[in-house]
Amino acid sequence: MRRVNFDPQNPLYFSLIALALLLDGQVDAAVEAAREGHERNPLGAWNALVYAVAASGNNRIMDATAFRKMVNRIDLPPSHFLDFPFLDQGMAEELAARAKIAGVGA
Repeated sequence: MRRVNFDPQNPLYFSLIALALLLDGQVDAAVEAAREGHERNPLGAWNALVYAVAASGNNRIMDATAFRKMVNRIDLPPSHFLDFPFLDQGMAEELAARAKIAGVGA
């Protein structure tokens, strides 16, 4: 992975890493990677969705005004994850459930 500031793919890499970490149970690391992806592309719906999913259940993050505003502008539904080619559909369902907990699509 090229981790240079000018690489437009970096936010996507960070979001994918965040999902892998999250599904591996490394929640704190997932939140940090997702936050990095979102900060590198603050207007990207995908990066915002992944950050919301990673941070779901963390009331300190979820209660922040900036986080609520970010969640309100996500135009991807929680079911977006169900379209991904997971071998274990339960993983996709877990991500969709976490998106709902974060308030995505509410």
